[in-house]
Amino acid sequence: MTAKPSDKFFNEVKKAEGFRKNLYDDSTQKTLTLKEAIKLKKARAAAKKRGDKKLPGTPTIGYGNVPTLSQLESGKGLLGVDLVKGIDEGTADKVLRNEPEILKNSKVIGTAKTKLSQEATDALFSFGFNAGSGLGSKKEPNFKGTKRIVEVLDNEGPEAAASKMKEFRKSGGSINKGLINRREKETKQFLKGFKAEKSFDVDNLSLKSIKDKFNTFTGKLGKAVQGKLNE
Repeated sequence: MTAKPSDKFFNEVKKAEGFRKNLYDDSTQKTLTLKEAIKLKKARAAAKKRGDKKLPGTPTIGYGNVPTLSQLESGKGLLGVDLVKGIDEGTADKVLRNEPEILKNSKVIGTAKTKLSQEATDALFSFGFNAGSGLGSKKEPNFKGTKRIVEVLDNEGPEAAASKMKEFRKSGGSINKGLINRREKETKQFLKGFKAEKSFDVDNLSLKSIKDKFNTFTGKLGKAVQGKLNE
């Protein structure tokens, strides 16, 4: 089973990432030539291999799309995007909806045993699009991304999962204020999704539970009305 993000999620990603027609360094926001992007990609890989705490930025295009080294070297990105000429907004939207990381997150979030509202699901997609799914990462075997959040959610609950999400706040090895703000927004949405689900979900309630809740509500309402009449 796979989870699906809503159109609202994609619109929020666009707002958060912003649109860039040409390749750029996501750390400095500097526009890059293809040659510079390849050099940056290799420098980041080398820094990771050395175990550097502070890492170079990542070559990015469109709405936060990160081309692979092979795509950069071929000059053709996801869906055949010309990485030299750049990308238009319509194509960038299609690329966003076909992002490998989003497809991976669909699988990971879909494994959750805990029932998720669409709001909580979208919050996890937002987190995973930025922090990664944690699926099939041979280069970073200890990194778990969304996979780790789902594990905590199923074993410890929503509050613990939200706290774990907030730990993902570093960029290039340093704590990033922008990521702190992003995690704050995502966790609020995530927990709000559970409150809404708790308030309105009756799918898993037995008929007796529904009757008990109804009788409790009407009993309280009756007392309130009687109190007003006695005033």
